[in-house]
Amino acid sequence: MKVEDIMKHAASSCSPDTALSEVADRLTEIGCGVLAVVTRAGRVLGVVSDRDVCRIVAHAAPGFDFSALRARDAMTPSPAVVARHEDIGVALARMRAQRLRRLPVTDGEGRLEGLLSLDEIVASSLPLGSDENQDLLRTLRALGTAAPQHA
Repeated sequence: MKVEDIMKHAASSCSPDTALSEVADRLTEIGCGVLAVVTRAGRVLGVVSDRDVCRIVAHAAPGFDFSALRARDAMTPSPAVVARHEDIGVALARMRAQRLRRLPVTDGEGRLEGLLSLDEIVASSLPLGSDENQDLLRTLRALGTAAPQHA
């Protein structure tokens, strides 16, 4: 099975200059734990997660002015990515090696095309419409993840 068969075909992103407060708002709004940080041409420069935002807030000195912080200040640069045409096994190996739940999906030029989550891979491994699949999706949602809705 290929990445494009499972991936979410839309991924939220921001520029490196996006205010960190806006990044936090977007993460909350979309219900996903990560945003891709992209160039104007859509090439992936990094990823910023809810955990990255929390880490910066937790380590700030009292009275620190957060308004000056940008996505580039919190992002993980040069993140692991996967191409849409690659096999799911390749994606899983990268996730395992780097202990990641999500990977940006890119085209041949390194431009963002989507996002692949471990939740989507797990959900796709059960027959669609089965009681087990529906139970898994309910569980993932209850845990606060944005599992895909299968028709």
